[in-house]
Amino acid sequence: MTYRETLDWLYEQLPMFQRVGRGAFKKDLTNITKLCGALGDPHLAYPTIHIAGTNGKGSTAHILSSVLQAAGYEVGLYSSPHYVDFRERIKINAEFISEQAVVDCVQLLKPICEETQPSFFELTVAMMFWYFRKQQVDVAIIETGLGGRLDSTNIVKPELSIITNIGFDHVAMLGDTLDKIAFEKAGIIKENTPVVVGERHPVTQPVFESAAKERNAELIFREEFSILNQDVFHSQFNYDDNEYTINLGGQYQVHNAALVLESIKQLNAIGQFQINKAAIKTGFSEIKQRTGFRGRYDVIQETPLIIIDSAHNAHGIRALVKSLDSFALQKLHVVLGVSADKNINEMLAIFPKNTNIYASRVKQPRAMQLDDLEKQLIENEASYSMYHSIKEAFLAAKRSLKNNDVLLVCGSV
Repeated sequence: MTYRETLDWLYEQLPMFQRVGRGAFKKDLTNITKLCGALGDPHLAYPTIHIAGTNGKGSTAHILSSVLQAAGYEVGLYSSPHYVDFRERIKINAEFISEQAVVDCVQLLKPICEETQPSFFELTVAMMFWYFRKQQVDVAIIETGLGGRLDSTNIVKPELSIITNIGFDHVAMLGDTLDKIAFEKAGIIKENTPVVVGERHPVTQPVFESAAKERNAELIFREEFSILNQDVFHSQFNYDDNEYTINLGGQYQVHNAALVLESIKQLNAIGQFQINKAAIKTGFSEIKQRTGFRGRYDVIQETPLIIIDSAHNAHGIRALVKSLDSFALQKLHVVLGVSADKNINEMLAIFPKNTNIYASRVKQPRAMQLDDLEKQLIENEASYSMYHSIKEAFLAAKRSLKNNDVLLVCGSV
């Protein structure tokens, strides 16, 4: 099979959450255990760091990867979903998995697929484990896909677990209260393995404390930080009486960077890693260059300002809009498309009242239909216009911009 034929097979034969929704979510670890067993359990061949949370997983993973690279480590990084190229999901430093490796791994796994009928995600997770062993990475940073307890990545035995935050997303699968969602995320906490949590919350904190106590895992919460200076490309902040600068804009990225600092403290304490202040400084200043990080507070034009961000739930949209507080903003324009399972009412309520919404249907089967999306916009008394494609919506929004306006492109990937 060619690479193109292999990708077509992956998309057509296996259920994929981004396309079909909850039907692709397998609520057990049987399939991934069998797939990895057939490959010789590659996930046990190198140290891992496991990351869960509602938002910020990908950003935290990329920031941490950049620092570990600066410290001299060869870093495998698994994240999802991808934006353009399937191979974005599996990277070593900033380099995608090769097309040939994708073909080779699928050929290895095809015979067992007939028996197990794995999901798209299960197969890509197995591929990631296999590829990182094949390339002999020093460490792998692994982002959960959905939840944690029953996520396919949760067969690892990590050196450190990280939980970014808890918000309402995928409630049909993870639960409709914060404590239920926290319980699922806390499923990545392992026996005798430290876990760093990015936010304290009166509802979720007891859940994490209970899980950590039960598994004899040291529980560490990220400390408070203060932002010193910020523009669209950089953020300077104080954490633990030290000043740091990351080459990412957006207030929420400081939350993630501070979480990385606390995680580095724990990694150094374990003794298996040596990460000094010089590596932190270099890693923080070269995040995009070292990891190929895209899609979060991604500035594609400065004047007028255009930002692409994959915030796709109320928790993420709120953090994104808050990041605009420091701008002398005349008008906000938003190109928006969402999946059918999102709480669009809650998302729309976050935007300022005079926001212009340019709405379209996301190019995926589980997208909210245009009629349903328009109905929600009307009910929320939004200022909006409808388009048949995201490209059409984007071009219309761009034509409407004045110099002090901001255009956000956000929603479901």
